[in-house]
Amino acid sequence: MKVVVGVVVAVAAALLAMSVPARAEVRSEYLELKGWAEPNTPAEHNKVGVLRYWFEGKPATAAAVFIPGNGGGAPSFDMIGRWLAENAGMEVWAVDRRSNLLEDHTATDQALKDGNIMKAGMYYMSGGFKEIKSGDVPYLKHWGLQTHLNDVAEVIKQIQARGIKDIFLGGHSLGAMMTQCYAAYELPEGKAAYKDLRGLVLFDGSMPSQVSGEYDKRIAEVEKQISDGVVFPADLPRGGVVSELIMIAASLDPGGRSLIAPFIQDMTKVTSPLTNLALFGVAIDTDYKFHALCRAGKLAAADADDPTAPVGWVAYDKCGEVTDAAALAKSLVNGRGAAEWYQPLALMLDMGKAAKAGLNLPEMGLKHEQEMGLPVVAFMANATSYEFAQGVKAYAAAIKGKAEIHNIDPPGTYAHLDALVAADAPQRVFTPLKEWMAGVLAGK
Repeated sequence: MKVVVGVVVAVAAALLAMSVPARAEVRSEYLELKGWAEPNTPAEHNKVGVLRYWFEGKPATAAAVFIPGNGGGAPSFDMIGRWLAENAGMEVWAVDRRSNLLEDHTATDQALKDGNIMKAGMYYMSGGFKEIKSGDVPYLKHWGLQTHLNDVAEVIKQIQARGIKDIFLGGHSLGAMMTQCYAAYELPEGKAAYKDLRGLVLFDGSMPSQVSGEYDKRIAEVEKQISDGVVFPADLPRGGVVSELIMIAASLDPGGRSLIAPFIQDMTKVTSPLTNLALFGVAIDTDYKFHALCRAGKLAAADADDPTAPVGWVAYDKCGEVTDAAALAKSLVNGRGAAEWYQPLALMLDMGKAAKAGLNLPEMGLKHEQEMGLPVVAFMANATSYEFAQGVKAYAAAIKGKAEIHNIDPPGTYAHLDALVAADAPQRVFTPLKEWMAGVLAGK
């Protein structure tokens, strides 16, 4: 009798398992799309990369396109991309600048597969690395603001081709400034770019409200570099590689001894041996001034009994900060990584000119700021050394569209990147953003 009952139970369980559908979840994929056909660039490099997020089994009716900040990449938006896809019924397309596609990720990709960070480091430090020099890519002098804005337009066309017409455009830091440029831009076919959008989203970034004489000096310096044949900063490729390796090591083996830390002590100013997660924390946390992007924890105390033991990392929730460094490291290794190795100087030159002109630069296609009537939402961090607050207020006053500015409270809790990656960002940023987008789509 027990045997019969057991068989019946087993069959019933099997039938029940067959009848329960697989749980829907957020999916992501990295796409290399056709970019704008910049006439001086070899056709194979007129491409743009996108990290796309969607919720499986539920077709989206709206999308958000996000542009990363200075030196960053699409994975900066991994956390918000997944959250919006699941909770707002949207697709999220996080854009890499076309220069990201020049990067040699041979060994970083392999390290993520087999976990061998030492082998990856040897590849980049011992001659295997296919490092590009300025002379190899002279066409980067044409990869200025217009080329990048036209690439964003191509991404938007791809989304529209999938049947999604309600599209928001946003960005973080430099990406927020580029978002403002796009909204003022006239596309090559003569159409105001903002007319394909429903609204703009600015994460801790804005064109400045006024510029100093330093802009003229910096513009002249960059123009001189480009005229001398320098099309990207020479130290960026190696710096990008080191950044990627730090993130990957923290993701794969957070408690392991960092092999990278001894080689960059002059930058981190930390001479103690570190764990992989501690080096990543030092690289991003505001207390250590390496990149100073987040409030993500602090270094643990050294082992008094064993000074050779690597110093670990105290998690954010143990010391009153906001971003989970371990979770962030895992999110930043998606796509083609979160560092930009070959940032075109032409883009930085044009951004300086656009800032100086207050987004009114017809010869660069910036013609429509005054008439731009889209709604805008801005989320501004407080614990940051950047001065975006006045810029976003001036922008709100200059455009026709209604602007909603969120100064993230309580003051002093969020640094520059925390609006996208803090553990409580879903409550303090993502949910208000979702509600604002819903209001825009409802015509409120």
